[in-house]
Amino acid sequence: MKRVPTFLFLAIFVPLLMFANSTLKSFELVGTTKSGKPMSLNAKDLLEIGLKNFQMYDPYLERDVEYSGVYLKDFIDYFGDDGVEKVTIRAADGYVSEFSKGEWDAQRIVVVCKMNGKFIDPADYGPLKIVYPDYGKRRDDDGSIFIKWIWMIKEIKLAK
Repeated sequence: MKRVPTFLFLAIFVPLLMFANSTLKSFELVGTTKSGKPMSLNAKDLLEIGLKNFQMYDPYLERDVEYSGVYLKDFIDYFGDDGVEKVTIRAADGYVSEFSKGEWDAQRIVVVCKMNGKFIDPADYGPLKIVYPDYGKRRDDDGSIFIKWIWMIKEIKLAK
């Protein structure tokens, strides 16, 4: 089997990694924001709200981790305009998860920006993830919570 020369590998993949890192370090907040305009935010903007720590099992990583983040409800209260009823979150790979006010009022849904004390790097599917700290080591019966976990968040859309 023929090996790819190192210079060729670096010439192709280093720019791709730099592009991925630069495009995933921030995310767009659109829709019914308090400012009335779209906002470009990064994970450090969540510090303004006040991070909470969650020791929990991550079913995708299949291990216990400590996540730090803010409740989705608090995120909406801080950045959203009055009357937000729906949130649509889009990942860099096109995956979409939607949440209703009833969901974030009834469950602990968390927007996390840190894992094990460090901001989540794009290489680790950052900058943000949505997790459920009460999930535990089980699969939910109907799969409704399991499929709502989302990472590599690129856009959060708030709607009335």
